[in-house]
Amino acid sequence: MTDKLAYVDGEVPFPGPHKIAKDETVLDFLHRIEALNRGSDLQDFFLVRGENPPIRLNFFGDGTEGLPTNATRLENGDHILIPAIREFVYVQGAVQKPGNFPYRVGYKAIDYVGLAGATAETGSLENVKIIHRDSSKTEGGLYHAVRRGDTIVVSASSRTKITQLLAISSQIATLLIAAKAVGAF
Repeated sequence: MTDKLAYVDGEVPFPGPHKIAKDETVLDFLHRIEALNRGSDLQDFFLVRGENPPIRLNFFGDGTEGLPTNATRLENGDHILIPAIREFVYVQGAVQKPGNFPYRVGYKAIDYVGLAGATAETGSLENVKIIHRDSSKTEGGLYHAVRRGDTIVVSASSRTKITQLLAISSQIATLLIAAKAVGAF
């Protein structure tokens, strides 16, 4: 370790100053100080260096916007700002608890469907659709990636649809029999 410090603020277990190792990258630093957790927004965090404006960091190193965390070396006095996840994924349809669930990096449709309490008896897990907020395109499948603001629709299983149809049919039949009995027909 050196006497140099970097500061971490935001959705982290241990905010504040931390010593940095010689030639330590942002990624190595964050792992070493255990700064990452499920509530950290890894798609929208920043490095502030001196008086310069904040620089977006790219945790995934996939060539998209931002400096890659695995190649960016820390300097004395750097500040890393990791905000909390602020957006949600909405799950609706044949689930026990439809509603909003916090967006988590790396979660797939199956993870959100599980959080919402879908079961094979009520929901058709083969017929899960993801409606992407940013493009309005629909994608099918449990193992597809989910993005912030997406909506996941779990269709009712064939068994559930038949059960509901039979329940409605039996109620209509009961009404018709009652109407016939009182002489309405």
